[in-house]
Amino acid sequence: PKPLLDAWNGSLLPLRGTSFRERVTEFAAIVGLKTELVGGVTPPEEVRRGLDAALEVQRHFPFRLPPVPVGIGARWRFHEQIETNGAKVMQVAEMSLKSIDANLAVVSLSLSQSAPRQEVPHPLVPGAKAVLEQFSGSADGELTLDRLTAIVVQGHFTGRARFTLSGDVGG
Repeated sequence: PKPLLDAWNGSLLPLRGTSFRERVTEFAAIVGLKTELVGGVTPPEEVRRGLDAALEVQRHFPFRLPPVPVGIGARWRFHEQIETNGAKVMQVAEMSLKSIDANLAVVSLSLSQSAPRQEVPHPLVPGAKAVLEQFSGSADGELTLDRLTAIVVQGHFTGRARFTLSGDVGG
């Protein structure tokens, strides 16, 4: 609803003038992301570190360009181990070029994630450990990219995840 959207946009006004520096490979992998300004001013180091940590997930967004020129229907994939909420997760992304013209390219994306049983930080008890018994996730989507910059100009991405976590929550 418009009133909710207006309230949300209003709450973001203090962030106007916020900027980040991003290092991107020629295949669109994000290898570095650093906060420069928050609300138009240089933030204290602890604020910068906090924002950088929160944005770390961007470095692992499951999208890369193929290493060679491709045409419509081409398929490529990549995999990487990521860490999320203290869990080591294997992520596999498969992409396909759906369409391309002088200005835009449309890429479909399919993602799967899985993790073995492992000890992780307890989400409810600071300093304690819990056991991630199982984790699996998947997602599908489509991205429309500007061909000159490889910046996503439109997209949708739907994900699903299932996990079981065990641990003591207070004795």
